Amino acid sequence: MGALTTNILIIDDIRDRGFDAAKGKRTVAVRFGAGWSRGEFLLLLAFAYLSPLWFWLGLDFSAWVLLPWLTLPLAIGTARAVLTQDGYELLLPVTPRAGRLLLAYCALLATGAALA
Repeated sequence: MGALTTNILIIDDIRDRGFDAAKGKRTVAVRFGAGWSRGEFLLLLAFAYLSPLWFWLGLDFSAWVLLPWLTLPLAIGTARAVLTQDGYELLLPVTPRAGRLLLAYCALLATGAALA
């Protein structure tokens, strides 16, 4: 859940990097570039979706803990937008989409953990 929450902040950093650079802010996206931030986004996304697999295989939870995988289509669409869109106007609607992804993922993870 923390990885997906951080991804919302990463999207905002990528989106606002032009404004932040002009103001002298030294965010990760300003310091290392949008490519670095996009890589960080993908790494955290992978971590979020591999964690339930670890709960199931490594910690002996039941397969119900894999319910968050139902949000993969939304995650893939969000990732595609983060990787291909550039500029404030194009990335503006991606932040609420990432918020909806986080909400759905958390609800399904909580349900799966309760059923496990």
